[in-house]
Amino acid sequence: MGNAGVQRGLALYPGKTMPPGLRSPGPSPGQGQRWKATPAGTLLLMLDRLGETPTAFADKALRYGWPADAAYLPTLVSVGPEGPGDLAGVDARRMQVAIAAVVALDARGLALAGGAGAMTGRVALADGAHGEFEIIQRPLLS
Repeated sequence: MGNAGVQRGLALYPGKTMPPGLRSPGPSPGQGQRWKATPAGTLLLMLDRLGETPTAFADKALRYGWPADAAYLPTLVSVGPEGPGDLAGVDARRMQVAIAAVVALDARGLALAGGAGAMTGRVALADGAHGEFEIIQRPLLS
């Protein structure tokens, strides 16, 4: 995901194209600048080691059943016009579907970008509803 080149997790950006500046590496923004550089509508899942995860998020993950002995703890964030906030409602459902899509794509194994066609799937959501996804791997732009 970035953050000086190393950040485990998943970022969902609004729209159909990457936000400007995300394709090329550059210096990491300072603590106060981090959220200003992240477009409103972005959904983030950051996975950090215990002790690196903000206490409130670590406590929440453990309270909701994340394994206490897991190597990484999640921080789930929705970025709005005013900055970061908790993931809820439709944003939480979008993240559930996105995580299921990434897991399904990973389970497929190695594949050349653009060569395998679209991958689709359906996932049961926490509220009993279902979400559907389609992943199209596009070739890297040069």
